[in-house]
Amino acid sequence: MLKRLIAIIFIFCSASVAWMILGATLVQRTSDSGSSQREKLSTLWGSDQTQLAPQVSAQVAVGKHGYETAVVPIRSSRIKVKLDLEQRRDGLLWYNLYDVRFLARYRIRNDTSSRRFSVHFALPSTDGTYEDFQAFIGGTRVTDPTALDRGCVNFTLPLHQERRD
Repeated sequence: MLKRLIAIIFIFCSASVAWMILGATLVQRTSDSGSSQREKLSTLWGSDQTQLAPQVSAQVAVGKHGYETAVVPIRSSRIKVKLDLEQRRDGLLWYNLYDVRFLARYRIRNDTSSRRFSVHFALPSTDGTYEDFQAFIGGTRVTDPTALDRGCVNFTLPLHQERRD
């Protein structure tokens, strides 16, 4: 009887160790596959993206000959986002991909002493694909939308006036 009990305990312990080794192997392989696949997926479908709000600034006179950059706050925004989920499987892993439609309108008010402003609208990723990207300031289309990403788009706004675009 004692021999059978020892055999059962030995078989149970051996099976437990084997399951732990198998589980650790699966976790390690999944982790390795996930990190190597992430680079491949980025080249195929783009990298992770986060959209930040635009930054509007004004050149404000300080003293007789100096200028200072003043950040102009966004008073309000209306943002519409449409996300279409597309799940892709590669090996044992599933990846969530999204087709994003983004429409935003921002309102600013000129409470500075300047009439000249610049806007910087950082694009989420340098290697992303932006189809049908358009930008307007005061109803005027920005001819080079990539200039928004570089902060090179300037516009004027009279004192104490608002602009929504």
